Amino acid sequence: MVLLQRLLIYTLILFVASCASKVRPAGGDKDETPPVALNFSPSLYSTNFNSTEVIIEFDEYVKLEDPFNQIVVSPIITPNPKFRIKKKSLIIEIPDSLQANTTYNINFGNSIVDVHESNVAPNFQYVFSTGSVIDSLKISGKLVLAKDNSPQKESVVMLHKSLNDTVFLSSPPSYIGRTNELGAFQLKNISPGRYNLFAIKEDNSNYMYDRPDELIAFYNTSIVVPDSSSYYLRLFESIPQKVKIIEKQSAALGKHVIVFNTAVDKALLTIAAVEQETEFRTDLGTRGDTLFVLWKDFSLEKFTLAVSYDGKSLDSLKISNAISVKQRGGTRSRTTPKIQVKTNMAKGPMLHRHLLLSLSFNNPILTLNNDSISLLADSTALADFQLTLDSVSDFKASSSQEFEDDVFYMFTFLPGAFKDYYGNTNDTIIFLSSLKPERQYGSIQINLTSVDLEKDKLLLQVIEGEDKIYRQVKIKDLNTEVSFLEANTYSLRLVNDINENGVWDTGDFENKIQPEYVLNYSAPINVRANWDMVIDWKIR
Repeated sequence: MVLLQRLLIYTLILFVASCASKVRPAGGDKDETPPVALNFSPSLYSTNFNSTEVIIEFDEYVKLEDPFNQIVVSPIITPNPKFRIKKKSLIIEIPDSLQANTTYNINFGNSIVDVHESNVAPNFQYVFSTGSVIDSLKISGKLVLAKDNSPQKESVVMLHKSLNDTVFLSSPPSYIGRTNELGAFQLKNISPGRYNLFAIKEDNSNYMYDRPDELIAFYNTSIVVPDSSSYYLRLFESIPQKVKIIEKQSAALGKHVIVFNTAVDKALLTIAAVEQETEFRTDLGTRGDTLFVLWKDFSLEKFTLAVSYDGKSLDSLKISNAISVKQRGGTRSRTTPKIQVKTNMAKGPMLHRHLLLSLSFNNPILTLNNDSISLLADSTALADFQLTLDSVSDFKASSSQEFEDDVFYMFTFLPGAFKDYYGNTNDTIIFLSSLKPERQYGSIQINLTSVDLEKDKLLLQVIEGEDKIYRQVKIKDLNTEVSFLEANTYSLRLVNDINENGVWDTGDFENKIQPEYVLNYSAPINVRANWDMVIDWKIR
């Protein structure tokens, strides 16, 4: 009997346990609802506002994420309001420096989120006025980077009541807003009037264009609010008005590098020895912002060079001719840089069908000896192969040699083929190559419509990767073919080359010159080998 009772109890326990396992777990669907404001004190859109504290109660516990970058107060309040969280409430401490008869908009962006799931209360705003009315006018538009039309997020757009252009350099704006992920902006609660419209991308958050590395955009004319127009602004790095040296370093014994903040005119550049005379030479890099100072007289232990531009002193270079320098673990010997040679061959290496063979050097080459240079084509010497030094740059040489398909080429440069400024000669250099087959290239036929080539001076740029100009063609006809493109994915860009200097030019804020316009093709171009593409491009 006892055994039977025990069996019944054991069976009952198992039954209860099995029933318990079937109970649905506690909980439910994930909370995806953003916080909701239940109460404002003072109320939202308050007029004749004179409070020093605002309390906003939400329906759940909240927190602030990235408030420094997300919260925008317009017009600016100095000192800044302070924000803190207390349970389900957001508390704003307002300083007593508010302007009379002014509507303020505190835009929290995406900073207000709930504690548990970080659901965002998007573009949450608190608006109030120190006067008897709430200003309700607004403007909107888009901000892009001028050189490639990419949307610019987290940049500041500003309105200035003062129509003096220079006020932007030293005074905060009347109204501000911030761009979103798509570069779109909207400034709300503006009073009627005429304004200057600007935008900047800055790091110091003082809302003034006061540093040369800041990007700027400006609208050509003042605007009148109210206005239903959508404004299109283009950010650019303005041409520096003052030439400065931003970097200087010793590259090797007998070689110093100076980097300027902009391209310079070598005719305006003066390098002079101070106290002790010494001979040296200078070479400007292809971009115009880098200067190479070279010397080969090492009899002086050290000397100083003064650098001036357009008659104004910039800096001085203290040059050391020490043959060895101390470093961690001992000393390092210094020598003049050895000759290094690069070619413009494609990967492989393979010779391009559409380019002449060219060589570039790290040092200026003073003499080139073709007797020490040879070219074999399938083991047959080509006696007429010649290299010629560039007439403009001592750092380049080229050949007009034509190459053929299915031929194996060997270039040999014996010692003494090149002699540089320092008197150094090259070691033996050998390049093995062949002509890249035509079938490995693709081409693009571009047909432009709705464009006036008499008015618009267009450059077509084939862009590789993020922003590398792989090929550039001047548009002379509405139907343009770009041949010998390596198989790859490219993007296409048109530049309105207003001054016809063959490059895209940035703007100049001081002289109120906008950057040259660019237009991107709407989709990437997948160029395949041995394939001709046709692209119809309507310019809007």
